[in-house]
Amino acid sequence: IIDLTEAGSQPMRLGFDGPILTYNGEIYNFKELRQALESLGHTDWRGHSDTEVILHVYDQWGIDGLKRLEGIFAFALWDPAYQRLVLMRDRLGVKPLFYGECQYGLAFGSEIKAVLAAGGVDTDLDDQAFSEYLWYGNTYGDRTFYKGVRALEPGHWLIIENNRQTLKPWWRL
Repeated sequence: IIDLTEAGSQPMRLGFDGPILTYNGEIYNFKELRQALESLGHTDWRGHSDTEVILHVYDQWGIDGLKRLEGIFAFALWDPAYQRLVLMRDRLGVKPLFYGECQYGLAFGSEIKAVLAAGGVDTDLDDQAFSEYLWYGNTYGDRTFYKGVRALEPGHWLIIENNRQTLKPWWRL
């Protein structure tokens, strides 16, 4: 919503072979982050989007630099240099992000139906989630109605690198 030109289209890649990002949301402090990055020598901007700022933040400060982001967002970042996938969700969980193992590996999306469309996802009913929904009107934690689909919790990231998955909070009160 910030840069509707071709320069702001997604998925977006940093450089010719750099990290790739697909993202939903808005980074409220992107102007401040961009100024800080420019003072550190980042001058190869192709547009004015907050999406591009996320890529430069990652390029400059690495994975921990992503903790500087303030806003509402959910994104997937693939770094081919490290063979690393980062799924990350904002502190309050305004933007949803679901994931699950499918026939091709890991599927993710902002809606459960996107994960299911990948095929091979365990669609058996998660009895605990269903019970919670009947009792409380919603499910808790990362549960969904499907055993094979999980919701990335607010303020969490899932990092897949070297055939290892790390799921942990990146932000706490």
